[in-house]
Amino acid sequence: DVSSPWGTRGPFPHFSKDSSLYGLPLINYQDMDLPVGRFSGGGAMEVLGETMAVLDKQVEEALKEKAESLKDTKNETGSDGSDATEAKDAKEEDDEEDSKFPKDLEIEFGPQKDLAFARRAYRIANVPKKRYIAILSQTADGSFALVGKGSSGVEIDIFAAQDYPSDKFDATSISASTVVAFDVSTDRDYVSLIRSDGSIQVVPNKISSIMSACRDPDVGVTNADEIALSVWPALEYKQMYNDAWRMLRDYFYDVEMHQVDWQAIHERYLPLVERCRKREDLDDILAQMAAELSALHVFVYGGEYNSPFSDDSKLTDAHTPASLGATLQRNIEWKGYVVKEIALRDPDFNLLEDQSVYSPLSDQALRPSGQKDCKL
Repeated sequence: DVSSPWGTRGPFPHFSKDSSLYGLPLINYQDMDLPVGRFSGGGAMEVLGETMAVLDKQVEEALKEKAESLKDTKNETGSDGSDATEAKDAKEEDDEEDSKFPKDLEIEFGPQKDLAFARRAYRIANVPKKRYIAILSQTADGSFALVGKGSSGVEIDIFAAQDYPSDKFDATSISASTVVAFDVSTDRDYVSLIRSDGSIQVVPNKISSIMSACRDPDVGVTNADEIALSVWPALEYKQMYNDAWRMLRDYFYDVEMHQVDWQAIHERYLPLVERCRKREDLDDILAQMAAELSALHVFVYGGEYNSPFSDDSKLTDAHTPASLGATLQRNIEWKGYVVKEIALRDPDFNLLEDQSVYSPLSDQALRPSGQKDCKL
């Protein structure tokens, strides 16, 4: 919420932001037994579902007939007389079987690919008003779990779908004040909850399992010590380079990019990114790429840098570069050293990471502790 009546930038009116929950059937036409989705609500599809399904089917059949007629007029056979299309499909099936990564959900956009599927969205009814944060999970039977804010902190709201054709839900709110993060696996088979004590719960993506994990923090706890993360710096650097280039392309104030061929700039510096061996190298390339625009207020900020001391605070302190000190001269008679000169920084350039830096022997450094500076 805006903390002042004028907002953050100007005297604009402030309205509370309300959101609604919508369902969108992402299923193939040949697999759709019903003209509407699992949920009911106020969408137009609830009224015109059968009509829309019939029209879509007619358009799809017309397009198929046209494709068949074009196929008859062209020679699409391979050199050995086999159907090239069948060979291509067989190869794609083999590639899918060999893939080690989860397959993305194939979304049916309709026969005309005109995003008409978006009109099939329908508002999910029977969800009470609340300050919801995110959708935690959705199961195959139409049940779902939302994360919300309650009087005691984070709450997990479970909406278990009743048997079809009922559009009702059995709602249950469970306090989960110690949950600090949550996610769903890529294949959507598992849900993870991370507690404030660092424990990680992994349970099947089922309403009963989610309810058990929310109520009992000991359910599904995994051994975090055995978790390993595979990092490919070369791929990360390339992605960060592409994202930085794209952000400048999309958000730079001049759509003409100062008459710079921005696509050519991407191709010019990409080979250098492939040679990066550490994050500092990537920062240099990003700075050079941005400098092609000759624009102010375009900055490259630091990221995650490798620590040569493995984040050991003692080793870090021991290898921290020395600050400004003094010129000392050995005095054998006095059995010590004589301060000959105290180094002082230029008052206009005495900031290091937004902190003022002075010699440890200067008045500015000693005065806060009640000491006086060394007088020469």
